[in-house]
Amino acid sequence: MSYLNDDVLERCKIPELKSYTRQHGQNVGGRKEELVKRAQGIKALGLQDVNCISLNDQQGHNLRTTDKLVTPLGEKMPLPSSLNNWTKALFNIPNFTDNDVYNYLVLTMKAKRQLKSQVFFQDRHVHNVEFNNVSDECYIVT
Repeated sequence: MSYLNDDVLERCKIPELKSYTRQHGQNVGGRKEELVKRAQGIKALGLQDVNCISLNDQQGHNLRTTDKLVTPLGEKMPLPSSLNNWTKALFNIPNFTDNDVYNYLVLTMKAKRQLKSQVFFQDRHVHNVEFNNVSDECYIVT
């Protein structure tokens, strides 16, 4: 990560300073002296380029998404949005209980908020349920 040193900052014109501070997510208003001090603060605080932060966030999001799509047996599931053969014929879904769902979501995935889905279902907020049989041992219900 490279920062502009103080000598370079003093020689920069206002549009260049504004561009530099904008790249690091900082306010671009004010006089040249204020912009120079703000740019020096970017270096002192070690602020990253906004594009770099966005790229890191996207990579982290992709990693978390793929980590969620692993079955308890270690089988990797595809992204639900990439699947085509969705059906509303739910008779092929294996029987599972509330305890099975709880054990998977809370004990395995540490995801307590997803248990609200049962409340949504009971309160008749669920209007559409679809099923996709990914493999003999893996299925997705949305």
